[in-house]
Amino acid sequence: MSVKNIVLYIVAGLIIFAVGGGAGVLYQQQKGNSLPEEDPLIKTLNSKVISLTASGDVEKIEEKNITLKLGDDTLSVKMRDGVKFEDLKKGDFVTIFLASDSKGTFEGYQVIVPSFNKK
Repeated sequence: MSVKNIVLYIVAGLIIFAVGGGAGVLYQQQKGNSLPEEDPLIKTLNSKVISLTASGDVEKIEEKNITLKLGDDTLSVKMRDGVKFEDLKKGDFVTIFLASDSKGTFEGYQVIVPSFNKK
C-alpha cells in the first residue's frame, strides 16, 4: 500500500468523522427544543382563565410528586412549593389543579379531596 493511499484513507476517515459529529450535534439541538412560546396552544394553556385538572386515585407520594392512577393510566404530578398535601394517603381519590409554564410543563398548585373520601 502506498503512502498516497494511506493519506487518502486518513483524510476520508477524518471527513466522515467530522460529518458524523456535526450530524450528532444538530440532532441533539433539535431533540431538546421545546414548544415555542408563540404557539397558540401554549398561550391558551398559560391563560389564567383556563383551568386544567388531573384526577385519580393516589398511587404514590414522593417528596413533591403525587402519582395518580385512573384505570390503566398513571400520571406523576410535581407540586409547587408551599402546596400542602400531608393528609393524603394511598387510595384517596383527588383532583389536582395544574398550571403550565412557557415550556409546556405542568405543576400542581392545589389538591382537592372530595368529601366521599372522608369517613
